[in-house]
Amino acid sequence: MIESRKIETLINRKLWLLFIVSIVVFLLPLLILPFLNFPSTDDFYIPDLMRSMGFWEVQEYVYNNWGARFTFNFLSAFGNFNNFVLENYYLHSLLLILGQLLASVFFVHNLLKYLLNISISASQLWFLGLVFFMVQLVSLPEVSTWYFWFSSAITYSLPTTLVFFQLGLLFRYFRKKEFWSIVVISILIFISIGSNEVFVVIQGIIFFVLAILTFRKKESFGLILPFVLVLGLSAGLYFLSSGNQYRFGIIPSKNPMFYVLSIAVQFPIIFWSIFKNPLFWFFGFTVFMVLKPYQESIMSRFGNNLKYILFAFFAFLILTILIPVIGLKGSMLPLRLVNVLVMFSLLFSLMVFVLFLLKYSKAAEPVFFPTISKYFVAFFILILFANHFTADSYQSLISAYYRSKIPTEQFEAMKRAGEGKGVLIVKNYHCELKEITENKNVTLSKIIENKPKFLMDLNYFENEGTKEFFKNYYQIEKIIIEDCDDIVSKD
Repeated sequence: MIESRKIETLINRKLWLLFIVSIVVFLLPLLILPFLNFPSTDDFYIPDLMRSMGFWEVQEYVYNNWGARFTFNFLSAFGNFNNFVLENYYLHSLLLILGQLLASVFFVHNLLKYLLNISISASQLWFLGLVFFMVQLVSLPEVSTWYFWFSSAITYSLPTTLVFFQLGLLFRYFRKKEFWSIVVISILIFISIGSNEVFVVIQGIIFFVLAILTFRKKESFGLILPFVLVLGLSAGLYFLSSGNQYRFGIIPSKNPMFYVLSIAVQFPIIFWSIFKNPLFWFFGFTVFMVLKPYQESIMSRFGNNLKYILFAFFAFLILTILIPVIGLKGSMLPLRLVNVLVMFSLLFSLMVFVLFLLKYSKAAEPVFFPTISKYFVAFFILILFANHFTADSYQSLISAYYRSKIPTEQFEAMKRAGEGKGVLIVKNYHCELKEITENKNVTLSKIIENKPKFLMDLNYFENEGTKEFFKNYYQIEKIIIEDCDDIVSKD
């Protein structure tokens, strides 16, 4: 019997070690890829303007002539004093990854503590927060624009993370009603709306729901009045921009049928991104297990709200898809915007799924979370890798490792050419790639030949628009692409 217990203890220890190793293996590529990443296109727009304008001149010029995303304009200009962002391009990705993880833990903590009155240990909290974060990762339709392309990341990923912090703070605010919470939440509203127009809709839905809840509970509207005022002022600042009118004015109008198709196709994209992942269902059942002992209390407070949550969910989807499609005049929504819709749809889906289980499950004693068995841990490890995310992340890591030599040399060559305001001569990207894959085994060559799925395309000079960005920024008169066997000159 004693020997049997020793074996059982040893198995449990090894299983928990395997659990930690599995999480490290899962997240490792995401933490290395930022160091193999390079700036692209829009990243050079505001730094180029700052060469001839002051900081506030740039803010005014971009706001009036191109776009009212004042958060992006500010961060892009502020971050590029002395070319800081461009020279330290890994940093924003690492900060966004860390921020999203902390926002996930913070959201879970405040949801349980202030909304549901549930206390769990620190290890349980970090487990839930970490798995919630990983569910978000595997649900992203496009990782490259979420973390790695600076211009996109601070326009879509950053405000989403800040809204998750904001929701966690709102749970606390309605319990404690602290003044500092009003200040911080107001700042978060302002920053998120200044990042992208879709956050005007998202913030509007959040405070519309809060206004209804405040009215139903017969509480003072003054509780949310400061936030509504900030929302209105921020939205006004955004939509009054003449730059917005110009930017949306140059988009060609589509046939009305394209509007219908563009809206309809988003629903399967969003739902498939979420529901295809076993990790989503695992996390939903795990949250259900945590909340099961409090089933009666939760149902007495929220049991009748399931239909309202479903209504809010579909209202959110319709508005956040419809308004951008109208703004883009029937064009398909870019995946970097769909990322945002997936993140909030994921949150709604988890709420509906867990409340549904609590409402229709029997009030039997569950397998309570603090006594997680070794089978639970083993199942989690299997589920963790049941997705394309892991394969894509390692493919990106291997491919980027070998390919990074090309843009490194190209950026050095552009700096040298720019210093002399001369001609840039670079090798054809595909020729360089062919040289890299020579003498590699077939499997490795195939991995390298496929572009890193988690990074932006590093073939800079194939795109004329990107080439113009580089010519302007580095002050290069002419770019010559040297082909494999001959020289092709292109301006």
